[in-house]
Amino acid sequence: MDLNFLKLFSVSLLFPARQLALVTPCLLMLAFAGCGRGEAPQQNAVQAIAAAERELEEQAAAAARPASRSDEEQAATQVASKEKPKTQSLLTARKGFTTELIPSSYEADDEAPVPPASANLRLVQYRSPAGKLAAYVSPDPEDGERHPAVLWAHGGFGGIGSWFWEEASPQDDQTASAFREAGIVMMLPSWRGENDNDGSFELFFGEIDDLLAAREYLAGLPYVDPERIYLAGHSTGGTLALLAATASHQFRAVFSFGGAPDMEVVLANGGYGNTPFDPESKQEVRLRSAIHFVNAIESPTFYFEGEASNYCRDARRMEAKGKRAGAPFTACIIEGADHFNILAPLTKFLAKEILADRDEVCQISITNERANQVYQQATRDYLKRRAIAVAELPIIDLTPAALNQVEAIIESQSLDPATTFLMADLTDGGWNIEFIDADDFDSDTQQKRQQGKLTIVVPQRSVPRTRGYQIDFVDQGGQAGFVFLDQYEE
Repeated sequence: MDLNFLKLFSVSLLFPARQLALVTPCLLMLAFAGCGRGEAPQQNAVQAIAAAERELEEQAAAAARPASRSDEEQAATQVASKEKPKTQSLLTARKGFTTELIPSSYEADDEAPVPPASANLRLVQYRSPAGKLAAYVSPDPEDGERHPAVLWAHGGFGGIGSWFWEEASPQDDQTASAFREAGIVMMLPSWRGENDNDGSFELFFGEIDDLLAAREYLAGLPYVDPERIYLAGHSTGGTLALLAATASHQFRAVFSFGGAPDMEVVLANGGYGNTPFDPESKQEVRLRSAIHFVNAIESPTFYFEGEASNYCRDARRMEAKGKRAGAPFTACIIEGADHFNILAPLTKFLAKEILADRDEVCQISITNERANQVYQQATRDYLKRRAIAVAELPIIDLTPAALNQVEAIIESQSLDPATTFLMADLTDGGWNIEFIDADDFDSDTQQKRQQGKLTIVVPQRSVPRTRGYQIDFVDQGGQAGFVFLDQYEE
């Protein structure tokens, strides 16, 4: 079931713009022509000064008149030439540098479980510079063919596990099953320090070496086409995908779902709570930030993220920087989407693109507009299916735990249950619940239902979306709050 936690309050993260002072010094240069043999030095100096004065006058005149198109083009060319950044890959930048690890709150998951036969995956070990690491890999289809493959970098921290073969909500599908269902070979690796692997957690440093080692393992399988290996990942796995794109050109294409382009921004806002290095070290942070190495990207690389994410601004910055260098990096910011619900529709779309990509070089080309079209169409189709399936369910429902909690709040605040209604609303911004007075109920724009002694109200415009949801109340580990459970499952 889809679990959406109620936002009891909103926190706005303000990223202060860096004040860039562009200082243009005015340099007065007096150039004296070199003295040739037999020439008078004083005469040469006078001539040089006169020539310099004429040149300054001509420049002043040119600046005073409106720039012609050719002038503008020439100026733009000169600026572009000066600004064209040098190309340095991540691996080149890391040469001679050793990350210094410090204690952190990171905890690894338990040993990676063996997949059931129905998962169509097998548990293997691959070797990286850190030692032996666990991974799930698609078995040989035994058809004598070499197939395209996707190396999927998992999200979160700790390792790989059973969620890869368990049912997932289309609102948060981190299984990457769309690729397997399309017949694409998959490798789902874990990294150093995860599960019961060798090595230590390094947060986007040594894990890049593991990822590249996983690619070598995948390319060596007899049923994989080594020229058609794609890299994809979500969240922290999306960050690894971005970094790998700047470190290697061996992937046919790279797809990052919600990775962090700039670790400096992440750490400035608190990080993940498990940083294993000194966050004040500029070099440690820089070597974990793909945005600084976008110029080195050679494989077509596509970034996808819901517009609600704080990473969108950094992705656009990375795209602009890449364009100046001619790097094949495209940022697709999906309107009305979040960090999770982009996965199901876009992985299905990418699976089709991969199967159709059979030329000698990668032909996949995805624009921001196309990615948005795919997501919006998938959303419309999902809402239609859902509306049909939940048509007979209540406009909203409370579990016994949630009902008891709401009634306790009414009693503690000395409210009259006969005239106090609970308003539940679901918008693009998420869920909102609040108490309203019975006099504020409008039968023309709102619907209501009775549950026990409580009257629940839903705005008419929200009924198609709230129908089929349950409000629950949970108290886990000292953190209590209302959650919303979608009873519709596909």
